[in-house]
Amino acid sequence: MSRRANRFQNSYEFVGKALVVGDSGAGKTSLMLRYCRNQFFYSQPISVGVDFAVKNIQVDNKEVRVQIWDTAGQEKYRSVVTGYFQKAHGIVLTYAVNDRESFNSLPSWIEEIKQKAPEDVAIVLVGAKADIGEIPAQSEPDKEPRKISFSEGKAFADKHGIKFFEVSSKDNVNVDEVFYEMAKKIKTLLEEREKEREKKDEEEFDTLRRTTRLFPQPEKKGCFEAFLGLFKKKKAEDKVNVHVKKEKNEKIGREARSRINCESAVRTN
Repeated sequence: MSRRANRFQNSYEFVGKALVVGDSGAGKTSLMLRYCRNQFFYSQPISVGVDFAVKNIQVDNKEVRVQIWDTAGQEKYRSVVTGYFQKAHGIVLTYAVNDRESFNSLPSWIEEIKQKAPEDVAIVLVGAKADIGEIPAQSEPDKEPRKISFSEGKAFADKHGIKFFEVSSKDNVNVDEVFYEMAKKIKTLLEEREKEREKKDEEEFDTLRRTTRLFPQPEKKGCFEAFLGLFKKKKAEDKVNVHVKKEKNEKIGREARSRINCESAVRTN
């Protein structure tokens, strides 16, 4: 839904799709649930396939409707998940700060994004479970301690030119900031795409104007004025043609009636 929404029919002006991706257990579902429903569960079942929610986000006094897609991180669902990349406007790439393997998988996710997502797709890197310290909490002794520092995550983000956040869905830290940043990037992306479309339309119309006799060459007219001139000219020609055709039909009718009258007069005589 890369098109701009109709402001007269909807309360929002931009519609975009954001995917939350990353390895299984990286905290993707908890992140989406905290943001969309303000919920958090200590025990979260593994996602199967994809799920999504919708949020309207205010950015620069504009309403941006973001479809947030929670995706499965298991390898067997990888092809299904990456199949959604093609129409994505934004991607929230997620790893868990206490899972080195999820962090080490980031380069392969980046490569998949480059290959299958649009070139201008917006990316935000998220280090989830930031409430976990380097020493396991006594209340959660079975949980792995932190293994990726903030500076390591930030260095990876800087290397790839993307925005970085550490978040805690449990404590609701930086969750809103992640999706506000994504909505802002999606709004900018859609505005740039619309400008590109308008520029392309103007160039095509200008080419048409310069290569056809229907447009007056000396005059420098804008696209709308040129189209309006062409439209009026066509309507005038159609009106003339209708008038000529009408006169021709009337002439044929008069001649036919004259012949019929002559033939009747001959038979009468």
